[in-house]
Amino acid sequence: MSRPVAPPLYRLKRATNWLASPRVLHWLLPALMLLIAVGTVAQKYDGLYVAEKTYFSSLIIWLFDVIPLPGGYTLMGLFALSLLLKFLLKSEWKRQRIGINLAHFGVLLLFVGGIVSSLLAEDGSMTIPEGATMRSVHDFHKRDVMLVQGSALLATLPADTLRAGTTHKLPGLPVQLEVLEACRNCRIAARESADDALRSMARGMMLSPAAPEKNDEANTGGMTFRLTGVSAEADGTYILFEDGPTAKFSIDGQDYELAYGKSQRPLPFAVELKDFVRTNYPGTNNAKAYHSDVIIHDGMLSWPARIEMNQPLRYRGYTLYQSAFIDTPEKEMTVLAVSRDDGQFIPYLGTLIMGLGLLLHLFIRKAGEAP
Repeated sequence: MSRPVAPPLYRLKRATNWLASPRVLHWLLPALMLLIAVGTVAQKYDGLYVAEKTYFSSLIIWLFDVIPLPGGYTLMGLFALSLLLKFLLKSEWKRQRIGINLAHFGVLLLFVGGIVSSLLAEDGSMTIPEGATMRSVHDFHKRDVMLVQGSALLATLPADTLRAGTTHKLPGLPVQLEVLEACRNCRIAARESADDALRSMARGMMLSPAAPEKNDEANTGGMTFRLTGVSAEADGTYILFEDGPTAKFSIDGQDYELAYGKSQRPLPFAVELKDFVRTNYPGTNNAKAYHSDVIIHDGMLSWPARIEMNQPLRYRGYTLYQSAFIDTPEKEMTVLAVSRDDGQFIPYLGTLIMGLGLLLHLFIRKAGEAP
């Protein structure tokens, strides 16, 4: 005799009731605590960026590259889903429970805010010489291969997609780029022998993978690639690395360049550095304090502002911090850290609601105990 099959709605109800049960949270909390502990220890050996991406901003963690374990996104997503279902299905909607329900909703917002911030937050920097204007931000971690003609950026290829063995077509050109080797951190060495297929810098230099630095910003990314479809003279093997020379070629009398560098994101406004002011400790050349006097250009509007240590500029969802400076014989340059987090208000709102809920619960409890 065959066993009767439960209707889909019944199975869905059982699944939602199970997810809303306290036992799910009791399993998830130790798992999250263990993940935080392991990820924190890993920062010492792998660096902050790699550890954060491996353990916290991931769906799956591969133990020994074989065993799949839930990552930060998976655990936090399940935790938030369980809290939401418990809030909607298991909450007692009566006067005595209003404060506790508000506190639970605040905790739910904290988890949702953490996930949203992790997915949407952007961090980068901009280096501006005195008298210059910048309209874009360089990402701290993402790298691109950029196709440039003159001062115009024609296209970008994310470096994360440029893996060995992959082939990519340059947009708008009959040219293909075949990646022979790519490295997050490259060791640059002299090439002992050359052949006729090598072009430009590849004739005298070669790239090989090196152990990544703990500070991801200190890594020098690069790649070795084969270019085809240009001409018999230009087709061949090239190398590119971060902040290194470009690879140049011509098609139908038009000059193009390929460059490797940090990804650039356009700003909805421009920042002009009018003056960088540095104050040294008496009798030394060590900076005691420094600030940047800038002009913000947004469409037809322009106004002055000052960005100094511990006093950032906030505008249109972006926060500009005084990060560092570069002092050259020609001119001074300011380095501004730029961040944007569209979900940053959610944790603040969650904390406020949770605090109000706990206070309300205490007030209702005291009122109930009063004679």
